[in-house]
Amino acid sequence: MKMLWIVPSTGSPCGGHSVRSDAVRRYLLSPSGCTTEGRYALTGTLQTVTLSVVIWISIGACCQCWADVCPVGNGSMLDVDAAAMVKAVRESEQWIHRVDSLQLRIESVWSSSSAGVGAGSRACPGDSGQPQGAAEGLLEYAFDKSRLRFLEDQPGESRSVKIWDGKEFIGCELTSGRREQYLLDATPEGNFDDILASETAWPRSQPHAFWWDQKDVDALAVFFGRPEEFKCIGREKYRDTDCHILELRPTEVRAILHGESYGCDCGIEDQQEHGRIGEVRGLVDQSCRWYVGVEDGRLRGITWFIAERPRLEHWMSDYREVGPGCWLPMAQGYQVYNKDKDDRAYVERRRDLKVVEARVNMPLADDLFRLQIREGARVQDKRSGRLVTYDYKPAPPGLVGRPLPALDQASAQLDPASVQGRAVLLCFWDIHQRPSRHCIRQLADRSACTDSTGVAIVTIQMADVEPASLARWVQENSVSFPVLTPRTEHLDSIRLAWSIRSLPWLVLADRTGIVCSLGFPPSELDTQLAALAEPTDRRLAASRSP
Repeated sequence: MKMLWIVPSTGSPCGGHSVRSDAVRRYLLSPSGCTTEGRYALTGTLQTVTLSVVIWISIGACCQCWADVCPVGNGSMLDVDAAAMVKAVRESEQWIHRVDSLQLRIESVWSSSSAGVGAGSRACPGDSGQPQGAAEGLLEYAFDKSRLRFLEDQPGESRSVKIWDGKEFIGCELTSGRREQYLLDATPEGNFDDILASETAWPRSQPHAFWWDQKDVDALAVFFGRPEEFKCIGREKYRDTDCHILELRPTEVRAILHGESYGCDCGIEDQQEHGRIGEVRGLVDQSCRWYVGVEDGRLRGITWFIAERPRLEHWMSDYREVGPGCWLPMAQGYQVYNKDKDDRAYVERRRDLKVVEARVNMPLADDLFRLQIREGARVQDKRSGRLVTYDYKPAPPGLVGRPLPALDQASAQLDPASVQGRAVLLCFWDIHQRPSRHCIRQLADRSACTDSTGVAIVTIQMADVEPASLARWVQENSVSFPVLTPRTEHLDSIRLAWSIRSLPWLVLADRTGIVCSLGFPPSELDTQLAALAEPTDRRLAASRSP
């Protein structure tokens, strides 16, 4: 079950994505047992969700000149430069973009509680009572300039692993009572969106873009509040730390309630409080407070209020310098509030996080970025640009240096005499994909040259297509070489036999039928053809060298 409040129509507060279920899902907590009225369901993702606002949360550390920003002593609120505080907090997060590598191991404890945290409209977040039903888990992050690994493990409930090894993405999702499922992709984009901000309390004071999650940071800054929009409204103890309270009250951001009506959204009170699906509403009844340490300027907490009641709170403490200039809160957490029948706020779900390992600019072991797929597991494969689902079977031994596998499913369409005694260039492609069509056109333009050098070109269409449409395209593009069309039920076995990882997929074999090279881009075809003239032993040795 996910908490859905208001989704900004131009992007989620910390994600910058358009309003859609996957963008929302990454920023919402996963509380269970939510009973607040005014519930809505997001199609295919949320069973029941309480409407409010997707929170943009801010955390960070102090700048070197903190005493200039906020004098310590008996000064009044007029002595506090709230805008400078916000800038200092946000600057303190930037080290995460400057490091060469980072590895984190974080212990997680989910719990629920029905203890109230205060009555009245200005109920203050803080101590939430004794947690109940604790569930332990683990978070792991590891990344460098080209590789990334994320793990979330909640024993007995779910386990998620996502890896980009520098060449391809592999993910594994295991949920209690369901079949293990893997995802393969040729890009990290879209597979690691907001993996830090969605699970931890740090970093959230501003939008962040990484090499695996590109976004327009400047365009998203409006959803986090400009520094000059914050005001210091007081000073108090927050989780045993003397803090200034900075408040942001959005006045320009408007949002569209996005979802599908569910159950109890028909009452007039619900419509007045939460609005109707699709209605554009301002955020005038909502506010965000930062709690910034008086002594050190480090952000200790941030809470979002709806109608002066706390709805979501993040906190962070025990800051340590895990690397030169790299300050990280080793204790973090967040909690979701609800309200009881007397309109008093209480903590419904809470997550405590403890960083037990933090390694900055240390070499990352290659084993971190490997994941073995179990035989028979369900696989969703997007590496070719089209989603293909199959039960996994181990790939055959490497093809280079071995005889060409048989094209049994398509060989009836091919005259054996046309390739006998000749080098063969096989191109597995899909007419529905632009890169594949471009590759076939390139091969058609040079087919006369390759034919004169004793190289036969054979192509295999790897997706369903109307025969007349395929024939028309082949004729229009002067394709003179064979275009084979295996039956649909044979495509998965062909992918496995030929180790196809993306389309177009080129395989080159010499005159004896031995595979010389595979998976190379069309731009390298001349180099590969030239290598055919080399002695066989030297050619195979070169192809197997790292």
